[in-house]
Amino acid sequence: MRVLVLGAGATGAYFGNRLIESGADVSFLVRPRRAATLASQGLVIRASSGTVQRPVDAITAVPPAAKFDLVLLSCKAYDLDSAISAIAPAVESGACVLPLLNGLRHLDALDAAFGRNRVLGGPCHISVGSTMTLRVPSAAGGLPVSVPAQPGRHASAKRSARGPQPPRSARGVTISAPPYHH
Repeated sequence: MRVLVLGAGATGAYFGNRLIESGADVSFLVRPRRAATLASQGLVIRASSGTVQRPVDAITAVPPAAKFDLVLLSCKAYDLDSAISAIAPAVESGACVLPLLNGLRHLDALDAAFGRNRVLGGPCHISVGSTMTLRVPSAAGGLPVSVPAQPGRHASAKRSARGPQPPRSARGVTISAPPYHH
């Protein structure tokens, strides 16, 4: 699976790193200053379990011929308009967008820009154990990606229904993990 991660801050770096560990082909779409830092220092993640430092593919624009299966959108809400412009070439060539943003307002903007069939979302309950499994819809091959995870973390978010539309989770997005027990 080829994944474009927009942003290499806390969220993008964490999930991008875990996807790399699972064997996914990951590129980070970042601003020039961050690209220079990633080129010189690599991706650095400091956690209670230790520090990970690795070289990564950092780009400042989506190459014209690039094909991605998934765009993991991990920007701040105030950067959403520029993020939509930045990832548009990847989505236009067939990728789906999985936003990892707080709240729900971004979903309407992404739906308007790319069409509801390209924007993933829905009820999301993550109880992180030793692995997480991310499934993307058939447009991206429907392949599961097992992601090594940090024990003891738990997050939960829920998207409210908008009219008669089916919940987005019914469209092929599943993030699941065995619960972590102390």
